[in-house]
Amino acid sequence: MSVLTHQVIDHNAAQTGQKIRKALRAAFPSVKFSLRMARGTGHGWFDLSWTDGPTEDDVQEIIAPFRSSYFDSTDDSTRSIEPTMYMDDHGQLTEYRYTCRGVLTQRHLSDEAVAQMDAYIEAHGGDAAINHTGIEGRDITRGVLARSWRFA
Repeated sequence: MSVLTHQVIDHNAAQTGQKIRKALRAAFPSVKFSLRMARGTGHGWFDLSWTDGPTEDDVQEIIAPFRSSYFDSTDDSTRSIEPTMYMDDHGQLTEYRYTCRGVLTQRHLSDEAVAQMDAYIEAHGGDAAINHTGIEGRDITRGVLARSWRFA
């Protein structure tokens, strides 16, 4: 009987932050992100902010593989996420473990972005119900539009 062995690569919080930054730069090269690591009791948590650019959902999709746990609001607890394993071209399994309890994201809007959204809303009859990617059939307000609007 053969035993399956694999390599384990552990990333501390600083290394995990570097990996997150690299993934964000690759996915959104024209957007400047600010990623700050919490200290003390908040160790392993990150604060991520940016202006305009991708939506929070777009960013969450990129950073999700780096999370090592998540908050479960149903019972006010933290749950672990199993590490990710990859197999290379030579059949070698590698397990990647990250230190990231969570990422708090905040997207800021520039004055130009707000003006662009206001012009879009005005061109479509104020708060009239219109079709827009991700929010079909809902009344469009600046807040609703800001959550789904992708800026170049």
